[in-house]
Amino acid sequence: MTYVERSLHDGETIIFQARYFWYYRWMVYFGYIVGIILSPVVVGIFILLYSAYVHLTIRCTERAVTSWRVIQKKGIIAVDTQEVMMNAIETVTIHQSVTDRLMSGGTVRVTGRGGITIDLENVDDPIILKKYIEQQKMTYV
Repeated sequence: MTYVERSLHDGETIIFQARYFWYYRWMVYFGYIVGIILSPVVVGIFILLYSAYVHLTIRCTERAVTSWRVIQKKGIIAVDTQEVMMNAIETVTIHQSVTDRLMSGGTVRVTGRGGITIDLENVDDPIILKKYIEQQKMTYV
């Protein structure tokens, strides 16, 4: 059972779970291949270690829109969670570099009252995520 599933309140449901965009995930596998090829060289070992770190980051990060909140959980042993209630969200913005736009990825920034900011980085199709957050915010009000 994931963190998001365990933290749901009575009557709260998961609306959407954001994934890392495909380019970011495939770069990990590319890093593994290059690291294995270059493993006799010290650089190859560092590439393998970095790819493993990014892979663990992807596997241990949860980002979800529920009927009441936007949640982001990061970490394996030490866990960092960020949550913003739907009624506290002020703005939802998207940042896409040229590469992100070509690859259909980007960052969604959710800003809430009191200076709370959640950056959902390297999201697959950030426009869809923004749409789900805004739709849920409208139904919550």
